[in-house]
Amino acid sequence: QVPHPFGHVWRFLSQGTSRYSTADHDVVALSLDASRDGIRQGLLVAEQWQYRDALGDSLYAPITRVGVRSSPTLDARAVLLAASADEAQVRITFVPLAVWAWIGGGLVVLGGVLALWPRTTPAGRPSTRDADA
Repeated sequence: QVPHPFGHVWRFLSQGTSRYSTADHDVVALSLDASRDGIRQGLLVAEQWQYRDALGDSLYAPITRVGVRSSPTLDARAVLLAASADEAQVRITFVPLAVWAWIGGGLVVLGGVLALWPRTTPAGRPSTRDADA
């Protein structure tokens, strides 16, 4: 059980880890079944990708893909820190009102586009540019 900033209680139940390989990377994935106050919220899937070169050697540190469940008031995020055959270490974080930051960013972009939009004047009325010349 994990409490979060708005007083709800979250429970994360591991569905196990999966391991698979592709031509250029290995993947370790952990699935967590999330519920908030006893109501199922769906799966969070956190992954670690390890890229390999042609000889099969690791190229650099593993890349982490964060599992996210978003709502208008809260993002629940799971990060897979380490996994072995029978155990996994996960960091769970809650980010309140994260979606509103994206909405605010979109409004800023929209305002910028509107500010740069060419202005038109009604027909027969001189523009302020003509009056200055």
